[in-house]
Amino acid sequence: MTRVHVPTTADQNAALRSWICDRITPRPTITEGECIAIVSDDGSRLYAGAIYHDWRPDTGLMELTAGSKAPGVYWAKLDVLAAMLHYPFRQLGVRKLVVHIPEGNERAQRFAKGAGMTRECLLRHHYGWKNHAIVWSMMDREYARSRFAIEERKAA
Repeated sequence: MTRVHVPTTADQNAALRSWICDRITPRPTITEGECIAIVSDDGSRLYAGAIYHDWRPDTGLMELTAGSKAPGVYWAKLDVLAAMLHYPFRQLGVRKLVVHIPEGNERAQRFAKGAGMTRECLLRHHYGWKNHAIVWSMMDREYARSRFAIEERKAA
C-alpha cells in the first residue's frame, strides 16, 4: 500500500522537487512549488512525487508535474489520486489543473487519462526540435464530478 506524504520543511520540499525533476525526460527546471510524495505505508520507500507550480490565482490556473521511479503505477490507488487532486482543487480553489507530457511518454498519457484529465492539444517542438508535448487538463467542474472527489467525500 501507499500513502501521501507532505514535506514539512523548505529543505525537504526542495529535495523532493529535485528528486521528481531528475526522473523526468527532458528534465524540467522548476524552482518553486509545493510538493507531495507518494511513499510506502511505513514511509521507507519513495515511489513518486508531484510538484504543484506556476499557480496563477488571478486566472485559477495551476500546473502539475509528476515523476516516478517505479516502472508501473501500482502506487496510484484511488485514495492516493484523490489526495493528489484534493490540494489544488479543494485547498487552493484551482479552476484548471494543467499537465504537459512528452508526446512519446505513453505511460504518462495513460495515467493522465485514467486520472480523469482531458487531452487538449499538441505543443509542437515544445521540448526541442521534433520533441512535442501534449497538454492534458482537468477543470474544477470535472474534478467535482470525478471518482476522486467521491472518494474524498466517502473518507470525510
